[in-house]
Amino acid sequence: DVQYDYTKGVNPSDSFKLLYDLGDTMSIKGVNGATYFKNQGMRGENLYKSILEKHKTALIEKWDSTKLEQENMSYMYNIIPSDKIGYYYYDINADGIDELVIGEIAEGNWEGVIYDIYTMVDRKPQHVISGGQRNRYYICDNSFVCREYSSGAAESGVDVYNLVENSTELFPQVSFKYDGYTNPKNPYFISYSDDKWENYPEKEFRERKRVFEKYERFNYIPLNSIK
Repeated sequence: DVQYDYTKGVNPSDSFKLLYDLGDTMSIKGVNGATYFKNQGMRGENLYKSILEKHKTALIEKWDSTKLEQENMSYMYNIIPSDKIGYYYYDINADGIDELVIGEIAEGNWEGVIYDIYTMVDRKPQHVISGGQRNRYYICDNSFVCREYSSGAAESGVDVYNLVENSTELFPQVSFKYDGYTNPKNPYFISYSDDKWENYPEKEFRERKRVFEKYERFNYIPLNSIK
């Protein structure tokens, strides 16, 4: 343990400088299995082992939808084939700590779909959100969580959130809605605050929405590959 009081206006001690330089230039092996990696923050494989084991158990024991939802897991794992369920580590809110996303190994518009998100809160893994068939999540523009939903043929939308650091809170940014029930002639709405929707011309609606349509297409690691 090396300390340096910068308020005294003196140069760092040789020992502190050596420690500082090491941390800035290389990875360091610690005790009890700890490892420091330069510029890599908190790595997902060191954070979410218990969560992945729980998901693997759910697949092996074939939990039904009720059991999955009781355990804060998406019911989708009871619908899609077990070899199509995968996981990926991704720092959603750019705080240097990986999140864990679990979803379907799919193609086309479904590629990158997320059914569960986990983050670290006070150094413990916590569940953020679960999705489903009509309530799907994606990561868009590198740092936003997007929820695609459908309430029928005449209503669907996309909600855009930020994941708050050290929290499971998803903070609303903007929402886009196609709502033919409210306005069949011009069903395009945007909201920047709760329940306050503004009608937009289709062209402007699509231009604003397009900013959030660049989804991350994760190369999911199959969950059943975990030994």
